[in-house]
Amino acid sequence: MSYADESQVVENYITALFQLNPDEKLLYHNFEHTRKVADRANEIALFYNLDNEKLFIIKTSAWFHDIGYLFTGPEGHELEGVRLMKEFIPSIISTPTLTGEIEQCIIATKRSADPVSVAGKIICDADTYHFGTPEFRLTDPLIKRETELLTGSVQTGWTSNSIKLLRNHQFYTSYCKERLDAGKERNIEWLQSIL
Repeated sequence: MSYADESQVVENYITALFQLNPDEKLLYHNFEHTRKVADRANEIALFYNLDNEKLFIIKTSAWFHDIGYLFTGPEGHELEGVRLMKEFIPSIISTPTLTGEIEQCIIATKRSADPVSVAGKIICDADTYHFGTPEFRLTDPLIKRETELLTGSVQTGWTSNSIKLLRNHQFYTSYCKERLDAGKERNIEWLQSIL
């Protein structure tokens, strides 16, 4: 089996998990978001002409990075994604070092993480890609509503917190810095206009 075939097996597995475990509260951290992150990770990785093994690591990380939301919710969802990945991946590959690299990439998507590997930087940028696009104006209210549904509490000060989030955020790859930093500034201006 090739890495391309294995990537398809991973995608099929994650698709099935979302289909078998629907959660109407996940307005943002759902299959659509996961698919977009996988597509964007692939887009960024292809720009850097990475080999097939690195592409597999990045794609697999993208597919597993938020799957934990289905089983644990926001807190600890990355660790749950790692657990699920470690259960599944040995059925298609038998390389422990690859599993370790995929784990590092999933953990790198935690907001407090600071990725050091190229793969980790790519997956982080893919996950926050929308910060630099007009799509942010749709996703920010969705994340707010999802947070309210998952926590059962009204989110006050959301717009101010979103401004802080974007100001403190950085893209890690030159690809995303060049293409998305200006858009992120426009989104900060938009948020300030609705305060």
